[in-house]
Order: sequence, then C-alpha cells, then structure tokens
Amino acid sequence: RRDSCGEGAEQVSERPILFNGTMVRAILSGDKTQTMRPLRKGIRYSVGDILWVRETWQAIHVSIDPETGYGDDITAAPFIPRDHGDGHWAAVYAATDPAAQDHPDDRGFAWRPSIHMPRWASRILLRVVEIECLDHARDITETQAIAEGYQSAWIDRLKEAGADGPLGTPPKPVDWFCDLYAQIYGREALDQPACAIRFVKHRTKEQK
Repeated sequence: RRDSCGEGAEQVSERPILFNGTMVRAILSGDKTQTMRPLRKGIRYSVGDILWVRETWQAIHVSIDPETGYGDDITAAPFIPRDHGDGHWAAVYAATDPAAQDHPDDRGFAWRPSIHMPRWASRILLRVVEIECLDHARDITETQAIAEGYQSAWIDRLKEAGADGPLGTPPKPVDWFCDLYAQIYGREALDQPACAIRFVKHRTKEQK
C-alpha cells in the first residue's frame, strides 16, 4: 500500500476521470469502489485526491409552460456551456436516463461524449482513500476485480441479453477484469505496471 502512485509532486489535487455507463451505475450503486489505471509518466494519484467523473452527458434547457407549470420543450445546448448559466442549463446523463437508448429525435437531443464534460456538469466526486501499485495489471486479486464493478457489469449483460438471450457461464472476476482492461488499454498493458485506486463517493448530485 502507498500514499501515492506515479510521477510528480506528491500533493492532493482534483482531476477528471472517465467512466463508461456501466461503471457509472456501478459507482452509484456502491458496487464499484476501485479503478485500475496504467502507471504512466506525468500522471500521479495520491490518497486524498478528488476525482470528478466524466460520463456521457448533455446540457439541456427545459422550457416551462406558464399555464401548467410543466416542461413542454427541451433544447440541447448548441455548444458546451462554460457553466450552468444561473440555472439555464441542466446536465443530464446517459447512464441513468430512462430514455438513453431512444432515438435522438424522440429524446429531443443527442448525447455528448464523456471527454467533453466540463467540471460544472460532473455529478460524481470520488475521494481516493488507498492506492496500491502493481508490477503488472494482471496481478489483480479476485477481491479487487469484484471491486472493479464485476457485479454491475454482469447485471448489464443480463439486461442486454434479455430473458431469452444466451447468457452462458459468468466469467471469473479476474478473467472478466483482464478482458475489460485489455479492451481499453491493449493486451500488452496487462503486463505493465498499474495503480489500483480505491475510492469512496465524496459527493453525488441527484441522479438524472
């Protein structure tokens, strides 16, 4: 166990971190409490760091009907707002939006990639509580693999397959993690140094 991992000055900082929809749901449910990241030059994680989550999103404005008091028109921002505009813009999130899979014309807007999310729109803040540096990412333990969101990932797969879908046998947690890690960073990254970053939810906005 270490207080920091990576290169650079050892100090607490705030930095963005990207997660896909499955991992966002796993964080919100409490199923995901760790993320493994490659140990790369110029990037350092320290205990106490605040990580603000970037996820698939959109900034929208909802016009309110003065007679009913209900929203009657949704307009997506034509650009990425610098802030919420004194409440004019609201962030919505694909990971938990019931209409996430609807056609953009039916939903009223298209999604923006997570990489384009500004700080003000982030609804999830994570606080780093423990860091472990591994010589190889594939050295992850079963307990750590489960903490990566294994349960939520399998639940998502069940939902995608449907009641009559071919589910097969659930993969072992470590095998599942190694496949996922290789998909993101490449198969060779499994044999390279990595940081196991454990976190707790520091704050989350109301889910939308």
